[in-house]
Amino acid sequence: MRQPKSDASALGRTLAGLRGPSLKATGGIRHIWLDGKVKANTAPTAPAAGRLDRNLRQVGAPEAWRAGYTGKGAKVAVLDTGVDAGHPDLKGRIAETRNFSESAGTADRFGHGTHVASTVAGTGAASDGRRKGVAPDADLLIGKVLDDEGSGTDSSVIAGMEWAAPRADVVNMSLGGAPTDGADPLSLALNDLTRRHGTLFVVAAGNDGLVGSVGSPGTADAALTVGAVDARDRLAEFSSRGPRGHAAKPEIVAPGVDIVAARAEGTAMGTPTGAAYTKSSGTSMATPHVAGAAALLAARHPDWGPARLKAALVGTADPATGGDAYERGAGRLDVGEAAKSPVLAAQSIVDLGTSRFPQHGALSTKLGWTSQSSGPVRLRLSVKVVDRRGHAADGAASVPAAVDVPAGGAGEAPLTVNAAELADRPGLYTAVVTAKGGGAVLETPVTFYVEPPSHDLTIRATPLPGTDPANFSASATVVNLADMALFSEWVDATGTAKVRVPDGRYAVLGNVDDFGDWRSALAGDPEVVVGGPATVTLDGAAAVRVGARVEGVETEQTMMSADMVRDAGQGLWWFSAYSFDPANAPVYAQPMGGVQTGTFSAYTNHRLTAPGTVYDVVHPLGGGIPADPAHVVTGAELKRMARVDQEFAAFDGDLGIPMSEKRYGISPEGLLTFDAAGDVKPGTSRTDYVSTVPGMLWGDEGFVKFGEEFWVDQGPFGKLEPGERVSARWGLQPLRPGPYSGTGVTPSGCARYPAARTGQSMRVAIVDLQTRPDGFDCAMHEVKGHMALFADDQKVGEKDGPFGEFTVPSGEADYRLTYDNDASAILPVSTRTSTSWTFRSREPRGGRSANLPLLLVDYDLNLDLRNQPSGEPAVFTVARMAGSGRAEVTGLRFRTSVDDGGTWQDVQVRPLGGGRFAAPLPAPVKGQAVSLRVTAQDAGGSGVDQRVIRAYRVR
Repeated sequence: MRQPKSDASALGRTLAGLRGPSLKATGGIRHIWLDGKVKANTAPTAPAAGRLDRNLRQVGAPEAWRAGYTGKGAKVAVLDTGVDAGHPDLKGRIAETRNFSESAGTADRFGHGTHVASTVAGTGAASDGRRKGVAPDADLLIGKVLDDEGSGTDSSVIAGMEWAAPRADVVNMSLGGAPTDGADPLSLALNDLTRRHGTLFVVAAGNDGLVGSVGSPGTADAALTVGAVDARDRLAEFSSRGPRGHAAKPEIVAPGVDIVAARAEGTAMGTPTGAAYTKSSGTSMATPHVAGAAALLAARHPDWGPARLKAALVGTADPATGGDAYERGAGRLDVGEAAKSPVLAAQSIVDLGTSRFPQHGALSTKLGWTSQSSGPVRLRLSVKVVDRRGHAADGAASVPAAVDVPAGGAGEAPLTVNAAELADRPGLYTAVVTAKGGGAVLETPVTFYVEPPSHDLTIRATPLPGTDPANFSASATVVNLADMALFSEWVDATGTAKVRVPDGRYAVLGNVDDFGDWRSALAGDPEVVVGGPATVTLDGAAAVRVGARVEGVETEQTMMSADMVRDAGQGLWWFSAYSFDPANAPVYAQPMGGVQTGTFSAYTNHRLTAPGTVYDVVHPLGGGIPADPAHVVTGAELKRMARVDQEFAAFDGDLGIPMSEKRYGISPEGLLTFDAAGDVKPGTSRTDYVSTVPGMLWGDEGFVKFGEEFWVDQGPFGKLEPGERVSARWGLQPLRPGPYSGTGVTPSGCARYPAARTGQSMRVAIVDLQTRPDGFDCAMHEVKGHMALFADDQKVGEKDGPFGEFTVPSGEADYRLTYDNDASAILPVSTRTSTSWTFRSREPRGGRSANLPLLLVDYDLNLDLRNQPSGEPAVFTVARMAGSGRAEVTGLRFRTSVDDGGTWQDVQVRPLGGGRFAAPLPAPVKGQAVSLRVTAQDAGGSGVDQRVIRAYRVR
C-alpha cells in the first residue's frame, strides 16, 4: 500500500492498532516492511584493457555454441530499467515487455537495462556479430522495474518478479538493495517464486566491495548470486563479498569490469564507445553472463529445475583469485565446461551449518553427481579443508576414494567433517570436494562453522562531564578482528548494552556525544580479548580534550577534529569527532593503548589562526591515544611544514565581493579527515603552514560570490613536501572554458568526466569558468554555451551547453572542437569566450580510452591583488591536457582588444622556453575593458585559438 507523507501519523496509528496476541487478531499479518529502495548495480568505469569480446571467451561461450548450445527455446526475463527495443542487437529478440516502474513506458532512458539485455541475448548485429550475448538465440522478456534514474522500490521489483516467474526459465536481476540476512521481502518473494514456478533467479551481489555486503535479493537462499571479476579472473574491488551470516554468497563470479554491450539510444551510462555500444563495470554486468549461461543449459535441458541449473554452473566454475569461497563463491563461470562435461555436480555450494560448542559433533552430508555420458563414469574423490585465511586443516574431513556414476544416472558419496579436530581453532571453514574422472574435473565447496565458546560482552558508557542526561548519547561498533563475518554489529550504548560474542579479539570503538552543546569524544577500546565475560567502557568521563597551539605565537583555534582508523585486513573502520566551534564545542578523546592485531591509527586535526597566518595541523597520535593528546607546534615542526602563500584577489577589482576558502585533507588511509574553512578579505594575502604527514593529500578551494551564489574554484588534490613553498591565488582572471583531464585525485562530485575518446565515441565535458588547467567548478547554469565538432572540416555534430558526445570515424582524422559561451548574465568580466581546439585522433587500440590532445593556455596576467595591471608582462604557459601526451610547443600569437573584440592588435611575444611566453598588456586606461586572444600550436598537430572578451577591467 501507499500513503502520502501528510497521512503518515494516521497510518502509524492504524498499524499500532494491529497489535494482538495471535495471527487472528492481526488479520493474519506476521510482518510489515517499509517499501525499500533498490538500484541498478553499476560501478564506476575503470580504464579498459584487452579485446572487446574477451568476456565471452572468458566464460567459455564460444565452446558452448560450438557444442550446439545457443539458448534457442529458452526465455530470460530481464528486470531492469527497460530496453531500447530498436537497438540492432535486440531487434526480434524481445517477446514481451511490461512496465512496473514510476516512469512512462518500457523504453530505457537510463541505459542499464539495454546493456544487460544484450549481454544475455543480443545478436551483435551492430558489431558484425562480435558482441553477441551469451545466449544469442534466447527470447527476452523485459520488465521495467527501475525508473529512468536507475532506482526503484521493493514493491515494483516484486511485481516484476511475480510477472516474470511463470513466464521465464531464467530471471536476470542486475539490481539490489541493502545487505540482509535473507529474511527481507525481496528475498522471501524470490524463494517463494522459485519454489512455485521452478524459475532460476540470477541476481547481482552488489558493488559495496566489503565483507558481508551482498545486497537483497542476492541474499535469498534460492538465488544464484553473482560477483564480478576482471579480465584476469581477479575479484573486482567493487564486488560485494559474502558471507551472508555464515553462508557463502555469492555462489559464482563472472566478468564485470569494462564490459562492452548495447547502448540505449540517447543515453550516456558508462563510457560510450560509439553510437551502438558503451562500456560499463559492476556486478550488474557480471550477472547477465550467468543468466545467459543458465539459458543455454535450460534450452538444451528443459526438464532441469533451478537447483540443477545452479549446480551445473557452480560445479564447473574455474578458479578465481581474491577472497575465498565465502566472498566469491566457487569461482568464475565456465559455461563451455558446463555444456561439455560428461558429469555434473548435483548441488552448488553446500552449507553444513554449525558444529556447536562444546560438543563439536561431526557434520555430514551426501553429495551427488549426475551423468550426461553414454557410459558409466568413475569419479576419484578428494577433499581439502581450509580456513578463511587459506590455512589447511588436514584430516578434518573425509570422503570415499571414488564414486561410480552410471550412464544417464546419478551417484552419491558421503562427506564427513570431524569438527572436534578443529575445536582449538574455531571459525568458518570450506571443504572443497574435488571429483575427477571421465574427462571431468568438478569442485563442490562445502562451508561450515566450528563454533567457539561465546560470552557476554557488556558495553557501558559514561557521559562527558556536565552533560545533561537528556542530551547524552553513545554508540560503538563491535567487530571480530579475526573475521568480521563472525561478528560485526553497531550497538547503542547510551545506557548499558550487552551482546553475546564468540571468544576472540574485538575492536569496540565509537563516540560519546553531548547533543546539548554538540561536544563529542572518540571512545572505546581498539582491541579487547573476550575469553569470558568482558566489559568495555566508552568512557566520556575519562576523555581528554584535544587541542593544539603554536610555540611562541598567540593563535585562535577555529577547527578541531579527531579521527581513529582500525584495520584488521578486511576493510577500514573509521570514527571521527568534529567541531567548527572549538571554544564552545570542543572535541575529546579517551586514552587508548596499542593493538596486536592489524593496525590502529589516530589523528587530531587543527586550524589555528593568527593575523595574516593560518596553521593547518595534522598531528598523528601513533598506534594509540595518549593520556594527553594536546599538541604543540614547535619551531622545528614549523620548518617541516609546507608554506602556502595565498593570495585572494578582489574579483573585477571590487573589494566588496565576498570571498572564502576551504582546505581538505585526505589521510594516508584514503579518508577525508581534514576540513577547515573561513571567510577572507578580498585584496589580501595570507601565509599558510600545512602539515606534511607522509601519504597525506591536500586540496584547496576558493569561493567568490557571483550574484546570489558562491562560485567555487577547485582542482585535484596533491602532496605537500616537508619545507616546500608553493603559492596559490584565488579570484583569478581571466575565466575561460577548458576540459578536465581526470588524471588527478579528487573526492568532489563536481569534477567533470575527462574529454576523451573510446572507440568511435568522443565525450567532451567543458568547465565553463576555469582559472587554471584541470580546475573545475560546480557549474553555473546561467552560463550559455554551444559546442561543435568537425572531422576533416565536416561537421560531426553540435550541442548546446558544455557537454557533448559524438560518434566519429574510426580512422585518423583532423578534428576541430569549438566552444562559445556567454557568462554576461552573472559576470562583469570574462563575459564571452570563443575557443577552437584542433587536434588529430584515431580510434585507440584494444577498446581503451584516450584523453583528447587538447592544447591549453594557462594565463598569468600578473595582475595585482585588485586584479589590476601591475605593469609586469603577462606570461602564458601552453601544454596539452594532462594524460594526452606531450609535444613541443612551436609558437604563440597574442592579440588584445579594447573594443570587446571588434578589432585586435598584435602584441610582440617573447619565448621563455618550455612552452612559456611573455608579452606586455596594453597601457592601463581607466574604465577600459581589455579582451585577449591567444593562438598556439604544437609539433604534434594540436592547436588552440581562444578569445576572452573583457578579461579584465581597469578601475
